Parts: sequence; C-alpha cells; structure tokens
Amino acid sequence: MEEHTSLILDLRDRMTRIETKLDGHNEAHSLIDRRLDKLEADSATQRQLLSAFQVRAATVASIFAGFVAILGAVGDHVWSLLF
Repeated sequence: MEEHTSLILDLRDRMTRIETKLDGHNEAHSLIDRRLDKLEADSATQRQLLSAFQVRAATVASIFAGFVAILGAVGDHVWSLLF
C-alpha cells in the first residue's frame, strides 16, 4: 500500500513539473505572439508611410516637370520675339 502511495505522489510531482513547463512554454509563446503582432503592425505602418511619401514625391516631380515645360515654352516664345 505504501508503495502505491509513493507511486501516486511521484506521479503527482511529475505531473506538476510538466504543467509548470507547459505554463512556461505558453507564456513564452504568448510573448512571441505579442512581439510578432507588434512587428507586423510596425511593418504595416512603415508601408503606409512609404506609400504616402511616394505619392508626395510623384506629385512634386509632376509639378516640377510641368513648371519646366511651361518655362521651356515661354522661353521659346521670348527667344523668338527677341531674335
């Protein structure tokens, strides 16, 4: 009978250690998941910022190109009037 009791106590002890390990692994996985979610959110934010910058750069480039084209046309007319 004592042998059975010691086996049961040993089994309980082992199960407690297993549960403790599983809890530790679960906490570690939760931490990893939170970090991954933060990285994904940061990545999405970076993509949005980059897209907004690209739109602004394209707008400025097209305005500048239009300005240069207007200067070229006006300059050509002024040149032909002078000479």
